[in-house]
Amino acid sequence: MERIKLLPRAWQSVGWGVVGGGIALLLYSLFSETDSDMFFASTPWAFGTALSTIGFLLIAFSNEEFEDERINSIRFKTLGVMAVVYAVMLILYPTMDLLLARELSPMELGSMRSVRSLFGVLPLYVVIFKITVWIKNRDLSNEE
Repeated sequence: MERIKLLPRAWQSVGWGVVGGGIALLLYSLFSETDSDMFFASTPWAFGTALSTIGFLLIAFSNEEFEDERINSIRFKTLGVMAVVYAVMLILYPTMDLLLARELSPMELGSMRSVRSLFGVLPLYVVIFKITVWIKNRDLSNEE
């Protein structure tokens, strides 16, 4: 199998720092005094979402400590799972919007879409990949 060109491992630490900064901005926007109608359109929320996305991209596309065939296999399996999850989300989210359109205002629907985009596929990919690598590494250390 051909090796995937990824960022150096040091970029993972940078990514976690950027995610932390993004989450800090999101928490700031939650607890600051803002107009409730324009909450999710506020600048700290937008920057926090952007920073979190950039951070998760850096984490997802950087090398692991020991990058080998097993890690590549886990990476591709996780991508396959995330493709299925994304396909389900593409069907589920518009259906939810149609069902909730009569009960929620357009601003509330927009807020719900903003929160859904924050907890989208990329953070879920990073979490599933990291947990799977941790489990596989633990199993390997138990065998030795």
